[in-house]
Amino acid sequence: MAVVLGLMILLAVLLLVFTITHQRPLVPRDPDHLRSDDPEDCLSCHGRGRPHARPKNHPLNDRCWECHERAG
Repeated sequence: MAVVLGLMILLAVLLLVFTITHQRPLVPRDPDHLRSDDPEDCLSCHGRGRPHARPKNHPLNDRCWECHERAG
């Protein structure tokens, strides 16, 4: 019982640290990236098989703005 409680507390602390320190990936403020907020436009370059495809470890999510935000 004490081990389970300890693991739960450790998990809660790790989650809290991640939540506080995590920064959303930034999208550059250049003409190509300022054109549109439509994920279809993002995927025209960053989709599978495209010139600047997302890396293999990128989440399979086509809702870009749930994670990314515009740089400064």
